Amino acid sequence: MKTRTWLLITAGWSVFAIGAHAAIGNAWHIPDNTTDLGGAAMRSPEFEIGPSTPITITQGVYLGDGANQTGGWIIYRGIAGNATGAWSSVALTWRNNAGSNQYWSNSVNTASFGTNDVIQYYLKVTFSNRDD
Repeated sequence: MKTRTWLLITAGWSVFAIGAHAAIGNAWHIPDNTTDLGGAAMRSPEFEIGPSTPITITQGVYLGDGANQTGGWIIYRGIAGNATGAWSSVALTWRNNAGSNQYWSNSVNTASFGTNDVIQYYLKVTFSNRDD
């Protein structure tokens, strides 16, 4: 089976904002987490993808502190050897609410990546009542 490697680039568990009075949204993406997702992982499939396999990326946000996520993006690119591809993006869409958490997701089409490419991705989350 042809496989690709995924590399997640994040700044940590939370989305941080810079500023004297910046409110912080508590957002996360843990690739193997299945909590509140009906058995699916936050990156599915988690490993071993084949040619043209769509990868679903899910991101969570804690609503208990009054955060209101309005959307966001999955930003990704491929790396083949020493050649780095251009960044692409796909918008996050609302998935479901579960308890005091909300989940957003979308799929990335991997058809343009080579067999041994490393795929980097990160998430940009937007809020109506928090700094982005």
